[in-house]
Amino acid sequence: MNRLLVAAAAAAALLLVGGCSAATPEPVRSETTEASAVDATLEVDLAMSAVINEDGSVSVTAESNLPDGTQLGSSVFQEGGFMAQDSQTLRDGTVSFGPFSDKGDPIPSGTYDVSVTMPIARNQPGEVKAVIGDAGENLTGPLVSEESITGDAVVSVSDQLVVP
Repeated sequence: MNRLLVAAAAAAALLLVGGCSAATPEPVRSETTEASAVDATLEVDLAMSAVINEDGSVSVTAESNLPDGTQLGSSVFQEGGFMAQDSQTLRDGTVSFGPFSDKGDPIPSGTYDVSVTMPIARNQPGEVKAVIGDAGENLTGPLVSEESITGDAVVSVSDQLVVP
């Protein structure tokens, strides 16, 4: 009987010691948790400039704090007249569009609406959506609006350009 008690006590001690020491360490949480990454917002800066080139074409450049890889579009438009578009990817915070011409000829004289736009967020690459949100819900600021059909955030800036 004594042997049985000693064996039981030894087994209990082994279980207690084994139960107290974990085979793998507990994971250490980083300061940035998944929840805080989702709650992060980005106040969007997007500035553009349009220039008339020596050959009469128009080039548009933009700078933004949107994540690299963001797909952006630019258009040069004249009501009832000229329309040109280009799509590019933001790299190192900058992007260039064009040059826009009239089939190789200078753009006709007149006033043009020039814009740079980030189309709906759901069409952006995965690494961009990881920052801006699947529907752009992490984007804030006066340049951010809601697309009427999808409800996704879009970003747009525009100005007028007078071609003499």
